[in-house]
Amino acid sequence: MMHADQDGSQRGFTLIELLTVVCVIAILVGLGTGFYSRSIARARAVEGEVAVREVDRLEAVYYAGHQLYTDDLSVLGLSLSGSIKYYSVQVVLGADDSALSYVVLATPEGSGSVNGWVLRKYRTGGTIVSQPTGRDLNVGGSVSIALESELFPSGAAPSGSKVVRRQNGPGLAAPASGNGTN
Repeated sequence: MMHADQDGSQRGFTLIELLTVVCVIAILVGLGTGFYSRSIARARAVEGEVAVREVDRLEAVYYAGHQLYTDDLSVLGLSLSGSIKYYSVQVVLGADDSALSYVVLATPEGSGSVNGWVLRKYRTGGTIVSQPTGRDLNVGGSVSIALESELFPSGAAPSGSKVVRRQNGPGLAAPASGNGTN
């Protein structure tokens, strides 16, 4: 609000008025930043879900032609290098006595508020996609003991084999050697 002097000239805004406007602007910026951060995190999470679903689709195509699954992403024809920035993708095959055919893990790269994804493909044909809990995924993206026992009900993974064949990011680097099982 402008104030008039005794001679009729205008002086400007009071300090309280300016501080009030600055406070209102600061509150609006704070609210906007919070909403923006959550929107970015949700958008990044979609990338992980799309990645695990694409691996599942490619595994179905591979299984139709070979009657087995593979944990080698390059054999599946998956080339996400450059198109996936926030996740590393890996496939872990289940043992012959497991109810699971395979598990696809999308683990977040680096720090941030991005959640990982787990896709479980059961031998009965069912598929479950979820964001992992502490029982499914360890820090660093390795399979937890609970998920490992689901993959290998008779005990630990066979000696000499890798339980997790991790593709390093960003995107996918050179694949680990894979052998197919169903």
